[in-house]
Amino acid sequence: MARAALSVRNLTKQFGAGPQSVVAVDGVSFDVAGGEFFTMLGPSGCGKTTTLRAIAGLDQPTSGEILVDGRDFISVPPQKRNIGMVFQSYALFPHLTIFENVAYGLRLRGASAAEIERRVGESLALLQLNAYAARQPGALSGGQQQRVSIARALVYEPTML
Repeated sequence: MARAALSVRNLTKQFGAGPQSVVAVDGVSFDVAGGEFFTMLGPSGCGKTTTLRAIAGLDQPTSGEILVDGRDFISVPPQKRNIGMVFQSYALFPHLTIFENVAYGLRLRGASAAEIERRVGESLALLQLNAYAARQPGALSGGQQQRVSIARALVYEPTML
């Protein structure tokens, strides 16, 4: 699977207006080559999560550009961006089994039952979670829940994670 190149140019995200406004991201620019591993480090509140949410399409930037393989990504709806995201809080559905949590994105994309069975099985095996497929998230440790969240992000083979 080809990995997309990402360019972020002068990205700014402001919340609110007037004297109560907060600039969460202020003119951030960087490039990530296809297949490259990239990490953002910084103190709490410096805009890392807001930048990632803008790239994923969950937050609309105030200004700047997000380009994937040279294509404007800001106008692409989040569900069409094929970005896998692992949330700090895991964001697992407590009422679904581990299998169903991992299968969720594939079901939304209209994958066949056989494809879901195969790909979820592969993802659970990769993260050594096969034995927990029928359990619910509350029955797992925090580390196991984090691995379920990673499996859910990997199962639909995103171009960016």
